[in-house]
Amino acid sequence: MKKLNKLSTLSIGAALAALELVVAPLAQAASTYTFTGTSGTINWSSGTSWSAIPVSGSDNTLTFGNGTSLAASAAVVANNDIASPPFKHNALNLTYAGPASGTAPTVTIQGNQLEFDTSSGSVAPTMNFTTTGTVKPTVTISAPILFANTAAIATTTDAILSGTLSGAGGFTKSGGGTLRITQNSASWTGSVGLSAGILQIGNNGGFGSLGSGTITVTGGVYNYAAAGLSTTVDLGNIHAVEIYSMDGKLEISEQGENKLTEIKINVQQLGTGMHILRLTYGQGSVARKFMVGK
Repeated sequence: MKKLNKLSTLSIGAALAALELVVAPLAQAASTYTFTGTSGTINWSSGTSWSAIPVSGSDNTLTFGNGTSLAASAAVVANNDIASPPFKHNALNLTYAGPASGTAPTVTIQGNQLEFDTSSGSVAPTMNFTTTGTVKPTVTISAPILFANTAAIATTTDAILSGTLSGAGGFTKSGGGTLRITQNSASWTGSVGLSAGILQIGNNGGFGSLGSGTITVTGGVYNYAAAGLSTTVDLGNIHAVEIYSMDGKLEISEQGENKLTEIKINVQQLGTGMHILRLTYGQGSVARKFMVGK
């Protein structure tokens, strides 16, 4: 009996010695927070009209609307008052429905800075705008946006970004809708890509810029509508350039040995009027660079 006990003890000891215990970190759980408010200003921290109070996290998704219908002239404001900004997340979806007639309702996301991050599973950040209805809601994100990584923005319908843009990342814009950038982000260095729809920089006045990052256009329309500001665009497949001026004088001069490589447009005597440079793309030409300046 003693011999058996001794052998059993040795066997158990050998097994324990050979056992390697590996503790792997738990993967961050992804959560989706859905907001369905229909009127008034609603603080995120209250949890009102939310599926749960939103928690910051690079794997999380924010959904606004989720098909919820808004009445004509309704105004709903989702105010990000969550402490310790920026609020990190991976995806933002806006999917409200508008009425059959009447004045378009408005949806505004305001408050503390929103940060778009690549998820722990290496999923790039996204922003999707798909409003529905005969009279589609007017959608604005006025909160500052930090692109920690480059985000894919899909505008099936129109949207406005009126907050300051920052971060090491940029964004790509696809979809047939119009994306309007109406705030100056002079220090932002993120790159922008346009493949479809309209990307409008400016509010038809003195605001709207994308800093020093490169704008690469492979499709769609790049509409520059900020008086007195400048931008540089790397163009692909350009087939038309249209210049609109409500007042003032436009002087167009071609730069460089290859005159098709760079065009500088000088806008003088602007006053308070509106000046728009519209670049339309199709097939058949190489990438070119256009500089628009005052």
